[in-house]
Amino acid sequence: KVLTANNGPRALELFSQSPGQIDLVITDMVMPGMSGRELVDQLRRISPHVPILCTSGYVRPPGEGERERYLRKPYTTQELLRRVKQLLLQQEAS
Repeated sequence: KVLTANNGPRALELFSQSPGQIDLVITDMVMPGMSGRELVDQLRRISPHVPILCTSGYVRPPGEGERERYLRKPYTTQELLRRVKQLLLQQEAS
């Protein structure tokens, strides 16, 4: 099941309303209402171990944490699916 949000605050709201039900978060680093960095920081406070895939057409943001992954735009569907699978398998193994 995929949940979508059109901005950071809505993503945070959806995440908070679904404790333990979200296996992976994909976020752009540039969004209305809240930056991707702010969203990641908030998500880490709620659920430190949820995998997060950050995307951007800009340079890689500084301070990427161990569990945060980065996918530079533009990317193909195959690249996205490969990265999602990789992150979910890593999460399953831990």
